[in-house]
Amino acid sequence: MKATPVSKSLSELFKESFIQIPRFQRPYDWNSENISDLWNDLMDHDDPEYFMGSIVVFRDGKDKSLLYVVDGQQRITTITIFLSVIRDAFDKLETPDLASAVQNYIQTTDDDNKQRYVITHSPAKKLFQHGIQNRSADDTYEAADDEDRAFQRARSNLRDYVNSEIMNSSMSKDEKIDALRKLRKKLLSIQFISVELDNEDDAYVIFEVLNTRGKDLRISHLLKNLLTKHLKAKVKGSDPYKDKWDKIVSQLDGLKGSYDIDSFLFH
Repeated sequence: MKATPVSKSLSELFKESFIQIPRFQRPYDWNSENISDLWNDLMDHDDPEYFMGSIVVFRDGKDKSLLYVVDGQQRITTITIFLSVIRDAFDKLETPDLASAVQNYIQTTDDDNKQRYVITHSPAKKLFQHGIQNRSADDTYEAADDEDRAFQRARSNLRDYVNSEIMNSSMSKDEKIDALRKLRKKLLSIQFISVELDNEDDAYVIFEVLNTRGKDLRISHLLKNLLTKHLKAKVKGSDPYKDKWDKIVSQLDGLKGSYDIDSFLFH
């Protein structure tokens, strides 16, 4: 197994590659405490190059500009949501050029001059795209599952912090713009150790090893990882195997009583 570590800032990571959250990943699930910790860390550190740990990725075999995230998706997703909140704040202060500059880290053009989101999911998460990444985000877009609700909760929490500290403060408009610029700079200067794996097969192994830290991998996470490793999606943008898995989980969660996928698998 070959792994190549490189030091990168968030700005470099988002400008150099498109990033996809692969199908074997766990859903996004940062809670209000996680968001609070991130906010406080950023506020407490004046270091322009705040270190935020490592991320593990592997490169697409055909599209060399595309990276798949094995470890670090929770942090990267949260930072994208954070950037969308800053973008919206710049728009609210009627500074469209500054908002557009932030949007370029969320959505940009590829080598064919086609617009692409920097962060995507496999399969696509429509609320994340239309309700958060889109410059004219639709706040009325309904959540389809717990992951969508986690996206919305993170955005709401981050928006509350920005509103409380900057937008609803007694500062002048120019002072608010400067404060948002400073916050944007802190985010884009975050430092990671980016570890690039040699191939996708290594990614499934590393996913299981790395995710035994923090929240333990449940039986269902391990089984999903195994199934997605062997059941490859045949059509780009469509993943019937993951859809069927999500449907099973949803049906079990909807039953009366304390039923869930792990209890079902155990019995």
